[in-house]
Amino acid sequence: MRQKKIVSGITLFKSDVLGKEHWYDMQEQDQINLSQAREYLSLMPDAKVKIRCTDTNNVKDNVEHTKEQINKLFEDWFVSKSAILNAFSIFKIELENAITQGGAKMVFESFEGKIQR
Repeated sequence: MRQKKIVSGITLFKSDVLGKEHWYDMQEQDQINLSQAREYLSLMPDAKVKIRCTDTNNVKDNVEHTKEQINKLFEDWFVSKSAILNAFSIFKIELENAITQGGAKMVFESFEGKIQR
């Protein structure tokens, strides 16, 4: 159960770019798709692209996004990914210190609280 909570915090990020909160997948292929959509819209600014997301009713669908929405979504993704990488970096340092002091369980529980949303 604990591992599932951590994994869901890493594989999803939320954004209100569509006017209300939606969850977006954060797997490697989804990150590539988002980057490619951003690049495509830089060349075709009036076009729209479909990006898969999940609404608050837990309905997952491919929803059209404009260039402005994709740019904001990219920013939201970047902030989320940076926060996760920072949390892992802190966790690694704390875990290395705790291993030498015998407090690894406490560090893990602290880390789990930092990444849950």
